[in-house]
Amino acid sequence: MKNLRVEFAKMKRKRIGMIGFFLLGLELAWSTLPVRNLLAEVVDNADYPAWESVVMFILTLKALIFPILIAVIVSRLNDMEHKGNTWKLLQSMGQGKERIWHAKFMAAFLLISIFQVLEAIYVLGFGNYLGIRTEVPVAMFFKYFVGATVINMALILVQQWLSMRFENQVIAMSVGMLGGFSGIISAFLPAFVRNLLIWGYYINLTPAAFDATGVIQRREIGIWSIVIALIAAALIYAVGYKQMKETEI
Repeated sequence: MKNLRVEFAKMKRKRIGMIGFFLLGLELAWSTLPVRNLLAEVVDNADYPAWESVVMFILTLKALIFPILIAVIVSRLNDMEHKGNTWKLLQSMGQGKERIWHAKFMAAFLLISIFQVLEAIYVLGFGNYLGIRTEVPVAMFFKYFVGATVINMALILVQQWLSMRFENQVIAMSVGMLGGFSGIISAFLPAFVRNLLIWGYYINLTPAAFDATGVIQRREIGIWSIVIALIAAALIYAVGYKQMKETEI
């Protein structure tokens, strides 16, 4: 807990929260404001997947923005240690590599989870603003929220391994940016290709999609995407943790 408090204290000086709020605001505004008129025309139709459409548009932009957001936060958390050459200092103060690895992961995960909660609140608020008459599909919303949280966790661990392993943070940031672009592009790729890209798993969570005629239709959220992302997160955590213990930093 002490190590976690230290990481949050460092965040304040780096204004990481401000960057996060900017990118989150960009995602939410970009994904919903351009389509509010489209959705407003159909909210009275009980058969139209209105809530699913809102989540679909959010997740599509999330696949682009969140990998970059995660890369920025994790990179800044680790860059301060590289620039200050404080890795050995932290270890000499009794913070073993395993504690450093865990503290930085938890700090990034908690901050990203705050943004995830704010995003979910925005989805509900935006739907009510549009005047959607149907009730929120609880099962759909639960899968969206839990699935996105698990994918966030996996991406944080990928970025953390890169940011701790390489002093030059351009490497980690480049992976995050490429991941974001591959995430949104994966919406246009076959499912079997998208399943090979962890960044494309956000798209797998979309509860609606355009059919061949351009009409939005409901689709079932595959639980396997969430399970695979959870397994990937566990494997990345274990491998990254093991390598950090064996690597001189």
